Amino acid sequence: MQPLRFSCLLAAVLTVNQFAQNSGVLGASPPECFDFDYTWSWNSLQQTPCQVTADLAQACPGIAPFKLEPIGPGQSYTVQKYGASRCQCSTVFYCLISACALCQGSGRLVSTWQEYSFNCSLGSTSMSVFPEDIPYGTAVPQWAFQNVAGGSFSPTTAEGVGDRPESVNPRLSTPTTSPSPTKHHHSNVGAIAGGAAGGGVALLLAVGLLTCYCVKSRRRRRREEAQVRPHLPGTVRETVLTHGMETKDSM
Repeated sequence: MQPLRFSCLLAAVLTVNQFAQNSGVLGASPPECFDFDYTWSWNSLQQTPCQVTADLAQACPGIAPFKLEPIGPGQSYTVQKYGASRCQCSTVFYCLISACALCQGSGRLVSTWQEYSFNCSLGSTSMSVFPEDIPYGTAVPQWAFQNVAGGSFSPTTAEGVGDRPESVNPRLSTPTTSPSPTKHHHSNVGAIAGGAAGGGVALLLAVGLLTCYCVKSRRRRRREEAQVRPHLPGTVRETVLTHGMETKDSM
C-alpha cells in the first residue's frame, strides 16, 4: 500500500474513532434500569437516570476517569477517594446517581449526601445547581435539583416534583413534551440515536476520504506541472512550465 494512501486511511479511521468516543458510541453502557416502578425518573428523551448521570460526568472529567458501574443489593454510590470532579460533587449529580441505584432493582441503597460527598474537596460541592453546562443530547429532570442538605435523596419527593421543567444545554431549547416512558418508546429512541450516530460516522468517513483524494490529486498535478518536458529534435516550438511561468523555445 502506498504511504499516502495508508496515511489517508489511518486518518479516516482515527477521525471516526474520535467521533465515536465523543458521541458515546464507544465505551461501556451505563447500568440498566430493571425496576419499572422508577420510570417516572426518566426524562423527556426517554433516558434513564443512569444514562443522564453518565452524560453529566463527561461535562467536567476529574483526575481519574469516571465509569458508572452497576451495583448489587446492599450497595450504594459514593464519590471516589481520588480524582472526583466538580460535577460528581454536586447535589444534582448525587440525586441522579441515587435514582440510578434504586432503579437497578430492589435492595440497592442510597447514601446520605454527607456520606456520598465525604471525599469531595473543600469548595468543590454545588448545592441544587450543576456547575457546568448541561452536555448536548441530554436533559436533567427538575426533581434532580431537590434540596438534600443535611439529608438524603428522597424518591417520594422526586416523583412528586416531576420532570418539568427540565434543564438542557443553554444553546438548545427545552425538549418537547413526550408521553410517559414505556419500554417500547425507549427502544425507538435507542434506534434513532444509533441511526444518527451511524450517519455521523459515515459522513466523517466520507469527508476524510474526499480530503485525502483531493490532496493526492493536487500533489500529482503539481508534480506534472513541475516536470520539464524533453526537447525533441525537429520540434519547431516547445512550451515549458517552470514555477508557474510560461516560456517558449523556438528553433
